[in-house]
Amino acid sequence: MDFTKQYGSTDPKTNAQWVEHQNAKFFIAPANNIAFKNKTLEMFKMNELQGGGLDKLTAKQVVEIESEIKAHTILLDWEQVEDKGQPCAYSHDKAKEMLTNYEQFRNFVDAESVKVATAIKKVVDDKKKS
Repeated sequence: MDFTKQYGSTDPKTNAQWVEHQNAKFFIAPANNIAFKNKTLEMFKMNELQGGGLDKLTAKQVVEIESEIKAHTILLDWEQVEDKGQPCAYSHDKAKEMLTNYEQFRNFVDAESVKVATAIKKVVDDKKKS
């Protein structure tokens, strides 16, 4: 049995797609991909080991953790992005910062990752019907 064929790739870039928005392009992986699920478990487990529980987190801390997870597993790259009028190269840290600080951008990335996941599911479902 081939785990990748059976269960999917752990590399979020496998099914990611470029999405254009506001004269920029964003490389976005599908929502709830395997890497996202694994990173989420890792981040919340680390928080528990450090003495915190989900009930002890502030809303800001939850957004920061979620943004870090998405910077590694959903928002994978970008092109033609600027910050304060200056070109802004992609990095996990910069992606986390933008996802944390800009709720509307975070919502855009979330919505697009769901669209990518939905499109992939449709292709898989169509193949099953054939």
